[in-house]
Amino acid sequence: MKRVKLAVALVVAGVMFTGTTVAADSTIELTCVVGSDDPDFGATGEATLTNVHIVGGYNMYPYFREERYEGDLTVTCRGLTPGATYSTPVGKSKADRRGNLVVQGTAEMAKSWTYVSDPNWPDTYYLVLDFSSDVQVDVARMSRKTSILLLTGVFVAPAGY
Repeated sequence: MKRVKLAVALVVAGVMFTGTTVAADSTIELTCVVGSDDPDFGATGEATLTNVHIVGGYNMYPYFREERYEGDLTVTCRGLTPGATYSTPVGKSKADRRGNLVVQGTAEMAKSWTYVSDPNWPDTYYLVLDFSSDVQVDVARMSRKTSILLLTGVFVAPAGY
């Protein structure tokens, strides 16, 4: 009976999980967040996350579980200031002479669950915390003194099982 209740809790947790969950070869559009007075206003971009897989984790049954994931992240932008330096979650690079930028690297995510036991029903556990460290994809124009956020988007960590 306790396994059935735990399984139901995990399914409910997966259904309640909100956002754009990472799936195989997921792509998100990045939202331009600068005003019309910025030279990069109107820039567009997308981020693609591929080859997402579990790289570790641990299970302290029945109280806690964590899974760590990683995947290949590619950030592609257009309409940027040619020659300007931009920062992404996977590194810095300069836009080419046409204002295009492609940066690739590895992104990491984690998903964890915490359960508590029911004092009235031994061997019954309830999900009390469902946490994910998502992949925030921010593209910022860098200068010597400041950085300006231009494009943003989020990949939500996998729901696990």
